[in-house]
Amino acid sequence: MKFLMIILSVMSFLVETKNSVKPEGTWPTNMEAVYFCSYQKGTVRKGDQATLTISGLDGISIQKVSVFIKSNKQSGAGTFSVMADNLPIAIVPVTYRGLNNESAYSSLELFLGNCTDVDELTITLDGTENSLYIEQYEITWINAAPRSVTLMNGAAEYAVMSERTAGNGIVLPLLPDTAEWTFIGWSEKEIRATTQRPVVLPAYSRYYPREDTYLWATYQQSVSQDTTYMTTPESGVYLYVNRLIQIALSGTPENGIMYPEFLCTDDENQYYEITFTSPETAYITHEATGAPIGYEGTKLAVKASLWQVYNKGEETLFYTTVNGKTYVLWLNIMDAKDETLHTGLLLATLGNPSPMALMNIPEQNNEPLYTCHPENPQGITSVSAKNNTYSVPFGIYELHITNGQKQLIIK
Repeated sequence: MKFLMIILSVMSFLVETKNSVKPEGTWPTNMEAVYFCSYQKGTVRKGDQATLTISGLDGISIQKVSVFIKSNKQSGAGTFSVMADNLPIAIVPVTYRGLNNESAYSSLELFLGNCTDVDELTITLDGTENSLYIEQYEITWINAAPRSVTLMNGAAEYAVMSERTAGNGIVLPLLPDTAEWTFIGWSEKEIRATTQRPVVLPAYSRYYPREDTYLWATYQQSVSQDTTYMTTPESGVYLYVNRLIQIALSGTPENGIMYPEFLCTDDENQYYEITFTSPETAYITHEATGAPIGYEGTKLAVKASLWQVYNKGEETLFYTTVNGKTYVLWLNIMDAKDETLHTGLLLATLGNPSPMALMNIPEQNNEPLYTCHPENPQGITSVSAKNNTYSVPFGIYELHITNGQKQLIIK
């Protein structure tokens, strides 16, 4: 017989100022705590409010919520509200009767039970009579069980990946292309056939499942197009790409880095306006948002920074110099800690052959098709690049897609 050992953990929050608490004990990796009292520190008078919001809890189970509190000698009242993911789990009126009046703080239990799958916990005290005093909060909790993700490739199960610990997530793998289909990432929805680019999770990104779930490998039909690269510095809108592994700069900086995506020439999130001030210098702007792409030291930033440019034939590199060292804007930097890819400034030497380039935005010869079933995308019977037409049967019906226009006919 197997026995499951349940380990209780405790995290506490000592009130330091009217807008800060000090966490102590053990808490989930992604936990963040925000505290605010409308009066001062932990003092709550009539009409005042003190709120502690704890987020990033990664689906833990709350077992107990307590607060250390005292009151004035013969007065002080209010109501505690405890919310788990915006749903009330406890409402507790409190008065000076039963509390240690003007002496040591005592523990008041607000919740006792088993509230599962919690990402955010909010504890609020609304004062109705002068005065109550909060010293600290204490939460007893159990870690959520690790989740598993079943990866589907077409109709076949590709792999089952499980978190090492709950909230740790999994790193998504890269699948190879086929002769007719290009792998673009993982979808949370099973897609039979669509001409609208779906939302996908890129390979090498870390995925945080909320429960045991499925992801589907998603493919784009290979379309013929003329691929050309900038060879002479000229201002315009381009994709900044790694030609070797077919990934592109995407989005804007966050926390000093960016995340590359699989190269998709119709994804406007990968379009950047390059403004050359000379053949050796340029500004980069994310066209969809207008956000400048720059740097602060060796970190990427939403900042109008003048990049230095290295161009040789089809190769183009953006770089900056910090303390006499060269740092290039490199698309695929492997994070050894969590095995994910990110884009950042990489210490490097110019002059070595590089796959980095500015790609001209090509004209599409036909509208791409996306599916999670390249082996049989909902029984697609014909695909005509010349007429840009798809025929998709649905029982006695047949869906015709021509230049994005859809028509359902009875066969």
